Amino acid sequence: LVTRQVLQALSPAALQLSLHAVEHTSRQRRMQEPQLRQNLERATHECQRAERQYQAVEPENRLVARTLEQRWETSLEQQRRAQEACDRFHHEKPVELTPEERRALEELSHNIPALWHAPETTFRERKEIIRCLIERVELTISRTNQQAAVAIHWAGGFESRQGFCRGVTGDPGV
Repeated sequence: LVTRQVLQALSPAALQLSLHAVEHTSRQRRMQEPQLRQNLERATHECQRAERQYQAVEPENRLVARTLEQRWETSLEQQRRAQEACDRFHHEKPVELTPEERRALEELSHNIPALWHAPETTFRERKEIIRCLIERVELTISRTNQQAAVAIHWAGGFESRQGFCRGVTGDPGV
């Protein structure tokens, strides 16, 4: 079941959908970047403004100074959060494929079943491929009937589920 799901995920149609999803994500990221940059600039400006106001207050006016200091600290925290958001955005930048890499992947996707079943492909290599694509597999077995369900948690967050009837009968207490 898992092998069929992996080969289906690596099929040319699935690969095309994945490549389109990557392009869509890249477009969304390009639209988000100016907004994040603008948020950081706004937070930096507010922080500098709050600092100037705090520095300009007369020392004997403690109540005003305390209020301005709190405002400055709040703006520093907002600036830190905006900077972290920008840093996280740039750190999590997905790899973009060149047109040559895309063509090579599309060509290889037509040969994946043959490569998978080739005698030269070792069990270890197949397991390595599966580990790159799947985070975990959960098997749920019903104790009252012969039904079972498999949940495959794919890398990237997608989850696929499939139910089936077990062919072997056994002790329900096992």
